[in-house]
Amino acid sequence: MRFVGVLAAFLIILAPLQAGTQAAPQAPPAPPKASANAGKKGTYQVKTSRPGCNYYVCVPSSYSEANPAGLHLYFHGQGGQGGAPNFGTWSKHFLDKFNLIGLNMQYEDGDNGKDTEGKVKAAQEAIAQTIADYKIVAGRGVVCSFSGGGLPHCLFYDGQAKGGRSATWPFCHAALYSSNYRNKPAHQKPTPMTFFISVGQGEWNLASLGADGLGRMTELLGDTAQGAPSDLYFKVIKGKGHSIADEEVAESANGFRRSDLAFAPFVYGPDYSEKEFRGIVEEANGLQLGRAASGIEKLPEAMKAKGAKLKERIDARVQSILALMKEIAENDPVLANFYGPIFTRQLQGLPEAKELKETLSAAAKKPSHAKTIALLPSFQKNYRNFFEGNGMMNPAQAPFLEQVKSTAGPGSQVGHMAADYLLLK
Repeated sequence: MRFVGVLAAFLIILAPLQAGTQAAPQAPPAPPKASANAGKKGTYQVKTSRPGCNYYVCVPSSYSEANPAGLHLYFHGQGGQGGAPNFGTWSKHFLDKFNLIGLNMQYEDGDNGKDTEGKVKAAQEAIAQTIADYKIVAGRGVVCSFSGGGLPHCLFYDGQAKGGRSATWPFCHAALYSSNYRNKPAHQKPTPMTFFISVGQGEWNLASLGADGLGRMTELLGDTAQGAPSDLYFKVIKGKGHSIADEEVAESANGFRRSDLAFAPFVYGPDYSEKEFRGIVEEANGLQLGRAASGIEKLPEAMKAKGAKLKERIDARVQSILALMKEIAENDPVLANFYGPIFTRQLQGLPEAKELKETLSAAAKKPSHAKTIALLPSFQKNYRNFFEGNGMMNPAQAPFLEQVKSTAGPGSQVGHMAADYLLLK
């Protein structure tokens, strides 16, 4: 699926996009009751209480009462409301692969710059109703936008993300696909997020998309010194026009895979409502996996069988963490440095903690590890200088980008970005 944006481009140019001038949305109303759509499979449309604001729901086949899902929320671009029933690319890279229920907003006026606050409230309503209709692990989720959809996306983030992961901000990963996201994302405490940002070289100067994307990436890079996540990817695709390409969604999904394990809860609490499980579930969703596993061992005999099922979920997550960290340690010194301490804390008290420690120790001894880390400050400091005003690579930066590409390697995030930028000639 590709979202072609000729009309979107025209409308963006005509419409003023000023997300930063609008008031942040208020907290959503009390949670709604389950609707007639509760548990419904497939794809269907829902109308919100706000006239002209609808959304489509896509439930992957992986979802079931025994396998609660996360969420994937998408804000379409200017004039893009006709594409709301389509989930092809989202299903391929996110919904089916990671068991996420998709929500595509549909604003009938096609204008994200008109009543942006109301459009955000409609999205909040869509989230709340979906959480009422399905078993949703709030916090396992993706929020993304295309083109002018960056306006409600930005306003939603500014209003809710600083409150922590919850039913009102159920996300751990954000994607800005050629998005007019025009405010600096707030520093990510207490709600760390991974970010994927992309723009096509052919749309760089369309409605300031290149400047917007580069600005957000530079700001996010600056926050890493204060502890914000360094899992940030700015993809510039040679020649691409105003659309969403399969390759950028695939790259974004890689970021979600990491953030899902590093930051997101994974247990649906209402399935473990007994008081004996309360502390265990809090520790599991607080990503203190060793402590949660220890708590299961202490359950009374009557709870052992149910506890064993939860232990299986914890064990599966531990194995996913080990597999991810083996990949990262082998290929990406920067991400290994960032995620290593996070996953070490999660596995504390488990036998697998020793294996993780050995993996990280071996990675740190590789010659490329120290060399790549040494290049990182210059990579961040020079970031804006990599590009010229038309989306072309700055030729003066080519030697440094070649050095990053060679030292970090194609399997690393910074090495992959450097390789992409060297193509922009």
